Amino acid sequence: MGGWLAQELDEAAQRRAIRDLSQKAGIDLGELCRSLAMNWDELCRLNEEPLVMIGSHTVGHYAAKCLSADEARAQILDDVARQEAELGARGRSFSPIPMAGRIQRMRAISTWSPISASSWR
Repeated sequence: MGGWLAQELDEAAQRRAIRDLSQKAGIDLGELCRSLAMNWDELCRLNEEPLVMIGSHTVGHYAAKCLSADEARAQILDDVARQEAELGARGRSFSPIPMAGRIQRMRAISTWSPISASSWR
């Protein structure tokens, strides 16, 4: 059940399908996200803790391997810029979304990334 979503659809189509299914089920995805995810004020407070390191990935939470190199570059750079604007500092690490895999592809992208590939976890 659900395998078609990950295996047969590209990420944009997956997002449309999830929005459609959620709407049919009466689930407010925006409210669900707000109830589960930290907001920028919470992240700013957390970022003040010396043992906390906030990293980057993609601004739209896309798996970078599912994007073209240009799309991945834009997503990563936009995320870095947003973090700098919201937190006052650039993230010190890059964390690919777990399903992204293909770290070699991401390391190749790192040649233009503002975050060192050696910091990727």
